[in-house]
Amino acid sequence: MASFMSFIRKVLSSTGSGGLNQGCTFVISCDGEQVRLPVPPSSYEVENPYNNATVRVNNIGDINMIGTPGLKTLKFSSLFPAQQYSFVDGQADDPWSYVKKIETFATKRKPCRLTISGTNISLACTIESFPYQEKDGTSDIYYTLNLKEYRYITPEAEQINDITGLNGRVAEIPEKREFNIYPGDSPMDIAARAVGQFSKIEQQGPQRLTLYKQLAKKNLKAGDVVKATRGIVSLNGKRFTL
Repeated sequence: MASFMSFIRKVLSSTGSGGLNQGCTFVISCDGEQVRLPVPPSSYEVENPYNNATVRVNNIGDINMIGTPGLKTLKFSSLFPAQQYSFVDGQADDPWSYVKKIETFATKRKPCRLTISGTNISLACTIESFPYQEKDGTSDIYYTLNLKEYRYITPEAEQINDITGLNGRVAEIPEKREFNIYPGDSPMDIAARAVGQFSKIEQQGPQRLTLYKQLAKKNLKAGDVVKATRGIVSLNGKRFTL
């Protein structure tokens, strides 16, 4: 019970100056479905690897080689409550239903997205691990989510292996994509998601900026559906070109 009360204090502290913004929500979505976490974590941790390396050169010594950015990782811990505590965000479902849904997301073989309102976190990701346990006799389920950034890549062209003669593995490029705007999504978040799967890497930056300038003038609401194809994005009956 002592550990449980300690956790409660941490959760409640997230509404103060030492934690996340008051009213902050965590939403995990995958393939058109979403889970809103009933107890927002009191904190999260993001790691940005940059893959720098130290190389030793004769007669010079060690030199630092600047690498390329690696995949971000993000982790946090919270609980799925079995009772309707006062700190629960909305009406919570059965705790095992949350476990089943997240395990389904992890095995869909499709990227997920984590959105944290009041922050700039809107991360396409994969679920790397999802340990959970019951530990205090309340039937609450305590868990940790470990996520890793997912990068959408559009290949320049199909590559043929010189030795095997087989096509190289390339990213699957969908013809169209639909997604919902979630609480906390900024126009730039939406623009990044809309162009990420349809454009070459060097084109994505300018196209995101072009779409951002158009979306920034519109009244965007959580729940709106964005429809994206190559070169065209539709929202609330309006068409935007990239």
